[in-house]
Amino acid sequence: MNDLVRRFAAASLFAAGLAAVVPGTATAQIMATHENELTSLSRVHDRLHLSPALEELDNARAVVASDVQAAWATFQLDHGNWNAHMDARSGRLESAEGAGIAWIPGKGNRLTRADLGDVLGDKSGSKANPDLASLATIAQRFVDANSKLFGLSSKELVLNAGRSGKMADYVWFVDFDVTRAGMIVEGARVVFRLNHGNLIQFGAEYVPPAGVAIPKVNITAKQAIATVSRYVGGFNSADRMIDEGSLHLLPTSKFDSRYQEGFAFGQGYGLAAVYEVKFRREGVTGTWRARVDATTGALLEFYDVNDYAQANGGVILSTPASADTVRAMPFANLSGGGFTNSGGLYNFTAANSSTLNGQYVTIS
Repeated sequence: MNDLVRRFAAASLFAAGLAAVVPGTATAQIMATHENELTSLSRVHDRLHLSPALEELDNARAVVASDVQAAWATFQLDHGNWNAHMDARSGRLESAEGAGIAWIPGKGNRLTRADLGDVLGDKSGSKANPDLASLATIAQRFVDANSKLFGLSSKELVLNAGRSGKMADYVWFVDFDVTRAGMIVEGARVVFRLNHGNLIQFGAEYVPPAGVAIPKVNITAKQAIATVSRYVGGFNSADRMIDEGSLHLLPTSKFDSRYQEGFAFGQGYGLAAVYEVKFRREGVTGTWRARVDATTGALLEFYDVNDYAQANGGVILSTPASADTVRAMPFANLSGGGFTNSGGLYNFTAANSSTLNGQYVTIS
């Protein structure tokens, strides 16, 4: 879980009393530990390792752009005492939290339905209550009103419905993808959290500066597949192609040796256009994804993107005698069908239980 989501999750769970997982974050998984002919080829280029450089805004005033400082000062005058962190890589606000800003009617404010104006539809008010679309509209207007803090406009945002929604009667998550040149910048996002009708947290993550150029595409998908084929020792007839070279836009980490931090303040993120090639190989565990730089033709990434879960349980060892010890359960049956492997691992699609009646051993 990345730092922004972790802090948003912790604060939201505390404020709302939820026992829920933040939308869009993966359940903790245990990756496969077995080796095969492709495992040793796994790699991720340093450019794709993203690490925000966070610092409290008050401690970074010496380097933060004057327009950002002015925007934050105005924001605090309008909305009271809020705390904020900057991401030195983007030079913009990464996260902020405070007492709350009234967005929709709730126990945390005195707003009424009439206060929302055209947000609920036409002048007659076609919607009975605010929904996700209403909140998306409010959020986009908020971004435009505070564009200096975000470093972008609402025109660059696309609502991600899978990471957004009503988590409880009084808690909403509104989560946007960021686009450039009409393409989603995968991993870049702008996030809002509401509690009892009030905005209590917002932030932006992995958003490249507005002036970063869109990379040129110099190779074809066919050439990208050929690069991957050479890297894995050739494809064969038993390989099943899942993605034959779709084009994606990714945020990247920029490195500049002239600076102690490795980048100039506000210039730490770039963009890469990549072809994504994904396949499965008969007899080899995993779904293998390769990403090839569409500008240079270099292989940037190759690894198994499957999410693996592990079945485990308490075991009391008789020799030597011990307390309950958690051990993996190999070849155990799963309530959803199938069995775990020799390490107790299985492909996670839903929660499972087991009676430990396995492929080779049953419990009496």
